[in-house]
Amino acid sequence: MKLQLEILNGHRRGTVQFLPDTSENLLHELPVVLENEMIQFELIVPDMYQSASLELYQHSISVSEVTYPSEHPGMIKLTWIPTTGSYSTNSKLFWNYFGVAELSVILMNDAGEIIELVSFQPLQVAASKSQAEKVEQMFEYLAKVSPETLHSTFSATRHSVGFEEGLISPNHTFERIEHALAAFKELIQGILQKPLTRLVPKHRLKPVNGQEDLDDSSVGWLLENLSVLEPTDCPDEAHITFDGDYYKANVLMLPELDETSDIYENWVIHGFVEQLIHTAKNLGSRMESEMGRYTSAASIPSGYVSFFEKLTRFKSLLIGTQISKIEEAIKVLKQFKLLLEQQLPVNRSIHSRPIITPKTINRPAYQNLFLEIIKWHEKGKVDWTAFQNLFAIESIPMLFEAYTYFRVLDHVNRFFARQTIEHPSSEHLIFKNTFIDQFNNEIKIEREPNYWTIGHTRQHPEAIVNSEAYTVRDSSIRRRGQGVNSRRAPDVVIQIKRPNGNIKLIVMDAKYSSPDRSFRDYLPALTMKYLHGIHRLGQREPLIDSLIILHPDDSGKYRSFHQGDFEIFGSTPATPSLLCCGIILGENRQSDILKELVEKTLELVGVKPIKLSNIPSKESA
Repeated sequence: MKLQLEILNGHRRGTVQFLPDTSENLLHELPVVLENEMIQFELIVPDMYQSASLELYQHSISVSEVTYPSEHPGMIKLTWIPTTGSYSTNSKLFWNYFGVAELSVILMNDAGEIIELVSFQPLQVAASKSQAEKVEQMFEYLAKVSPETLHSTFSATRHSVGFEEGLISPNHTFERIEHALAAFKELIQGILQKPLTRLVPKHRLKPVNGQEDLDDSSVGWLLENLSVLEPTDCPDEAHITFDGDYYKANVLMLPELDETSDIYENWVIHGFVEQLIHTAKNLGSRMESEMGRYTSAASIPSGYVSFFEKLTRFKSLLIGTQISKIEEAIKVLKQFKLLLEQQLPVNRSIHSRPIITPKTINRPAYQNLFLEIIKWHEKGKVDWTAFQNLFAIESIPMLFEAYTYFRVLDHVNRFFARQTIEHPSSEHLIFKNTFIDQFNNEIKIEREPNYWTIGHTRQHPEAIVNSEAYTVRDSSIRRRGQGVNSRRAPDVVIQIKRPNGNIKLIVMDAKYSSPDRSFRDYLPALTMKYLHGIHRLGQREPLIDSLIILHPDDSGKYRSFHQGDFEIFGSTPATPSLLCCGIILGENRQSDILKELVEKTLELVGVKPIKLSNIPSKESA
């Protein structure tokens, strides 16, 4: 199948593009549409289908027109015609969208039952430069978050059960390389000044005077090289007597003890440096491949910007400097390898975990280096899922969801009187996502927790479930099953677990949309999905205390469903509180009320941070 797109306005009016479905060969480059273009969609399918809806992100648009083309007998043509009006969702389908868009069509029979879901290959939505600025502002904020915080947030371990233990982030792997290199620099001079060696017997051709002690190998060599013999009158110089005559050799192959560094302890040192080089090279190569992934070669019209341009800049901010550091570390390691080959030559190297030998115990430099090597071998495999998931952000709605999570996490950290920048020498924001307050409430901030339907095998650890009985679409109502999509996953959840075991949730969902649409469309829809559709098994006390829709807004506009004393900042706030909050994306981001809102919702559920004065100091402990 191919989905036809026809542009109806602007300087590209009349342009037609086709999107093949995902079963066909991938397009060499992504087709491009502009965010402000009106587009008509057409799809020709067998007449066993009678209706359809076009799906994009969180839009679902019913088909506008169904016709029977005479040139395609047995087929029907589905057409989605953009409409106009202030509440229209499909006049400019990609308005406020930026990045990769994936379209799907749900095909239904005449009874409105879903027969098939067809997914089409992605296209790229280019945005105006003002829209692109917002993307840059969000990426710049994410680039300030510490690599370890990003890794813990985006790693596959967040939702995996039985995930392999011992995996570490790329950033932590490089820190281990840096630590190992620093230890090696400190210890190698002591090793080279007094290296461990052993004496081995070797035979060499040497001038002789007849006083030498010959071993079996020397005699054997002489018997094979009789040409070196010459007569002598001095019996003391003779090596051989034959028929009463004396003979001495000019040279002999004589044994002597030679000192060599080709021993186990030095094999280990060579192998360690080789391992560091290998690991650093792999790390750098993988990072460079991540830098080059998801680039777009498509031509972007003048005045518009590709999302990938901003994503590439973000990658450069995040890992570009680290790639340079890795390359520098490899240069230093190669210099050390050359030094070892010159001053501590060996015939082999060992890459396995070493053992402490009696020789190393008596040499502090060797012993300390071996301990560092053993620590190195205790490392886990590098976990790249965080980079993969982070760089899989291909559109502005996905980016906004990640951005809002860290903005909320930032304010929760500040609420608990925690400095987000823990190390003055570091510009990275280092966040915690779990806290305990004065009353022993356990607070946890989760990104996209999965609340599965009742009885699902992947039930949430706290038995929080999606309690909805039906899945409702425009033209169908069916029982909710237990498939891969039978769940609710709010973008941000602050979970408060009380000492008595009861749980309260503050639920937030990020919508890259206008303030009006967030309040008019998303707040009512998510009130049904989350407030009435998420419960905890065995808990009679209401679960959700607040539902907040977060959307971008240059003025930080705030709207509560309730008014007067009943709104969240009133004297008697209603429970649950329902509201929308605009957040500012630029440098002046602190001027919105997200901070006050986070603090107020926590206070309303009885959370109170531990006062720093109540924490015993080391001196008093």
